[in-house]
Amino acid sequence: MNKQDIENKTEQGNNSNLLEVDLSFEDILYVNLEHKLSDFFDLSEIQGIQDSFSSAIGVASLITEVDGTPITNSSNICYLCNQIVRKTEKGRKNCILSNSIIGIPKKDGARIQRCLGAGLICAAASIIIDGKHVANWLIGQVIDEDDELEDLLAYADVIGVNRDVYKNESVKVKRMSNLQFENICKFLYLNAQQLSKYAMKNVLLTKEIEKKIIKEKEIINLYWDTGLMTLLQDSEAMNLLLYCLKRMLLNQRKSLIVSRICY
Repeated sequence: MNKQDIENKTEQGNNSNLLEVDLSFEDILYVNLEHKLSDFFDLSEIQGIQDSFSSAIGVASLITEVDGTPITNSSNICYLCNQIVRKTEKGRKNCILSNSIIGIPKKDGARIQRCLGAGLICAAASIIIDGKHVANWLIGQVIDEDDELEDLLAYADVIGVNRDVYKNESVKVKRMSNLQFENICKFLYLNAQQLSKYAMKNVLLTKEIEKKIIKEKEIINLYWDTGLMTLLQDSEAMNLLLYCLKRMLLNQRKSLIVSRICY
């Protein structure tokens, strides 16, 4: 048994343990280089959470990339936005741009503002993982109860839609008071924070495992460089030593049970 064999056995042991928790060695090496929401959550479960949130609260909901590109499918989206505004090229582009701007991180809560297109009230809470802005959770598509409907119809001309068609669908959009929407946004912000915290726990545990893998290799190198491996490589003591090292490292890992985080 040579130095490379020992390192290979160590790495194989590490990988087998990681496979049990659905995390590969490549995941560990690259987890800090590029974060995506799908790296930390099962998107089908996130979709279910979003759908339930939207149904219970009564607002449209969507999770997007930082640039406004959708990650999930829209929940409870109104017909005006989905089938009229977004069916036009200008309307669709304005929606994506609006999503990215509304999603600019805000430290003390969700960001609330009118969308850049139809003028409906929207909000977003940022999902931050390991210091990186990964995604936005958006809600909205409601009309302020004090708004005059006629003031919103000018956007029909901007995107080239018949005003009567636009008006007929606008009257169906949910109306809500500022206070009610602000309370919903507080709940949204708390949910986005929880997603961020759960994902961050996964990042920290992954980093800890990476450190332990590096430490194991350092131990092997130390034994090899001191000549102890050469003396023991053909003896029963060598097997005993490796067994003891393995048991020690496995015991250290008992507290590091890592799994894909699901909210």
